[in-house]
Amino acid sequence: MSSAQQLLLTAIRCDIDNLTHLATTADIVGDISRFIHMLQRERGASTIYLVSQGQRFKTRRDTYRQHSQQAETLMRQRLEALSEEARPRPPRAYCAGLPPSGTRLTNLARFVRPLIPLLSPPMQRPRRLTS
Repeated sequence: MSSAQQLLLTAIRCDIDNLTHLATTADIVGDISRFIHMLQRERGASTIYLVSQGQRFKTRRDTYRQHSQQAETLMRQRLEALSEEARPRPPRAYCAGLPPSGTRLTNLARFVRPLIPLLSPPMQRPRRLTS
């Protein structure tokens, strides 16, 4: 094989590797997008639950929480399945000292979820002003 053919073969292999990284990145972005969507649904149901003082959306909120936990699990599995070599490496200037974004999202969800039932105040009737 001539050096030109070897150079062409190496370039093709690099292109294949780059496309593989792109496909993997697209899969991860899809998982993160689904996870965020599920968290938004859970957040909406939790808001109605809190505003209604625990009277509405309890079962729907629980269902949405399960869906977001499933999406989180899928996202984490995909991220863990990647080897260190296969992960796309963002420029250091953008990510210096920051944990992976999936970690920040799931930590926030784990912190906020237990607080929702505690924030639901007892039902109070508004006072009427008399003149």
